[in-house]
Amino acid sequence: MHKDVLVGSKQMRYSRAREILRDKLSAIGLNSNVYDLPSFRSGGATAAANSGVADNY
Repeated sequence: MHKDVLVGSKQMRYSRAREILRDKLSAIGLNSNVYDLPSFRSGGATAAANSGVADNY
């Protein structure tokens, strides 16, 4: 089963999103093996909570 992520209203394969993320991380000199898409989801949730965004949004 393939995982999909939404980009706007269009689907993108999870593997393609991960590939893009790793390419961008490498381009700015970060170790792309340390980060993955869930890192950004949890980091985004933490940043939103710290900014006062309701958790039921």
